[in-house]
Amino acid sequence: MVLGQLSSSPIASPVSVCTGATVQLDAVARSGSGSYTYTWTSNPVGFTSTISNPVVNPTVKEYQVHQKQ
Repeated sequence: MVLGQLSSSPIASPVSVCTGATVQLDAVARSGSGSYTYTWTSNPVGFTSTISNPVVNPTVKEYQVHQKQ
């Protein structure tokens, strides 16, 4: 049995937001095998999540969220 390569398509909605507003993140995993795990972290440090669709409330002008694949 040959399995496809694992991939994900992380998105943010809305993609641009004012400080204090919330952003819904979502990651859709495809292929691979078994169950999927999610790890989200932010830059600057302060946000982490292990669910596929966390809500972020940025508190600084620029906020980056990273998903590990």
